[in-house]
Amino acid sequence: MKILRFIFCLMAVSVPMMGQAENSTETPLDIAAQRGRIAQQRSEAEALYIPKQQGCYARFAVSDCLSRVSRERRAALEPLRRQEVRLNDLDRQAKALAQRQRVQRNLSPERQQGEADRVDSLPIPVGQ
Repeated sequence: MKILRFIFCLMAVSVPMMGQAENSTETPLDIAAQRGRIAQQRSEAEALYIPKQQGCYARFAVSDCLSRVSRERRAALEPLRRQEVRLNDLDRQAKALAQRQRVQRNLSPERQQGEADRVDSLPIPVGQ
C-alpha cells in the first residue's frame, strides 16, 4: 500500500517536471560536449599551474609564492567546478525523469486511476 502511494506521489511530482525537462535545451550529447570542454579547460589551467609552481622554488619566499599560485589555480578552477556541478544536476534530473517515465509506463491505466482515487481521498495536512 505504501509503495503504491509512493509511486503515485512520484507520478504526481513528475508531471510538472516533465514540462521542465522538455523545455531544457541540454541533450545528452550537449552534456557530453560540455564535459569535454570543461576537461580541456581544466587541463589547460593545470598546465599553467605547474611551471608557476616550479618557478616558486627558485625564489626566496617559496611558501608565499606557492600560496599565491594556489589561490590563482583555485580561482581559475572554481568556475569550471560550478559548471560541472550544474551539468551533473542536469544529468541526474534527466535520469530521474526517465526512471519516473518508465515506472509510469509500467502501471496499467486501471491501476493509475485506482491510485489517483486513493490519493484524492487522503486527508490534506493543514498548516504545513
